[in-house]
Amino acid sequence: MKTSATSKSVGTARRAQHTHPALRAPLPGGDQKRTWSEFLSLGGVVPPRRDRGGFYGVVFLPIIFCLVMLAGCTAQPPAKTPATVLAKGSEVMKKIVKTEAEWRAQLTPEQYRITRERGTERPFCGLMHESKEPGSYVCICCGLELFNSANKFKSGTGWPSFYQPVAASHIQELEDRSHGMVRTEIRCARCEAHLGHVFDDGPPPTGKRYCLNEVSLKFVPEKK
Repeated sequence: MKTSATSKSVGTARRAQHTHPALRAPLPGGDQKRTWSEFLSLGGVVPPRRDRGGFYGVVFLPIIFCLVMLAGCTAQPPAKTPATVLAKGSEVMKKIVKTEAEWRAQLTPEQYRITRERGTERPFCGLMHESKEPGSYVCICCGLELFNSANKFKSGTGWPSFYQPVAASHIQELEDRSHGMVRTEIRCARCEAHLGHVFDDGPPPTGKRYCLNEVSLKFVPEKK
């Protein structure tokens, strides 16, 4: 029984030596073999293999696990994209989309030409540019409130003029390069009806002049 135990111990030691090159490396200044206690005293790292002319180190799983955990603790959570955050008080405008035939059935030929085909009416052809009656000016196509008489001024151009809309979200601005000019076109934000153009020669406090086609608007008197 004693001989069998001794053989088993020797076999285990030999397998360990074959498994770990560090256990077979000679200690400095002697031909002794490294033991498990000496190997662990090195921190679990196998020293350089000078006998083969290379240098490598093996790091045990506990060390790798600690490094992975450290990296996980320092990682920052992904930032929210601006697209997922809505500004407080912002208004989402629901679009009104109709076919060409539906717009033609709803509007007069002149209204259709100006609002759907981006036409322009002749100046001084209506009465809105001189009107001082209190009330609101809404889109002739969809009824969205666009301007208020409180922001209306006499520009002398022959078209109804305002220095600001009732809400910036109710107006859509686009670059217009037609007729050899560069202007800013304004449309209804809900149905995209062409309204006119905006210029930077208006009165305070905005310095803007929203120049509109009267045919694009419907006046709604203020309730008394």
